[in-house]
Amino acid sequence: CNASGGKKASLKDEIGQTSYAYGYQIGQDLKNQKIDFDVTLLAQAIRDGLTGSTSKMSDNEMADARMRAYNRKMSARK
Repeated sequence: CNASGGKKASLKDEIGQTSYAYGYQIGQDLKNQKIDFDVTLLAQAIRDGLTGSTSKMSDNEMADARMRAYNRKMSARK
């Protein structure tokens, strides 16, 4: 895992292609959920999780944030 962004990524190698494929799939999944995201913070959180950095939010805060987003989505469907 090259979460620190050491070598510049390229779609010409297997790691670059795999990274892009997973990232694109995640992006499509998030778009389909119709929940607003800040892409910069989303990328930072992914990087933090992959590198084992300390989370900037507690587990409870993260669970609450996900639940609020889910509830907003469900309310919008009505």
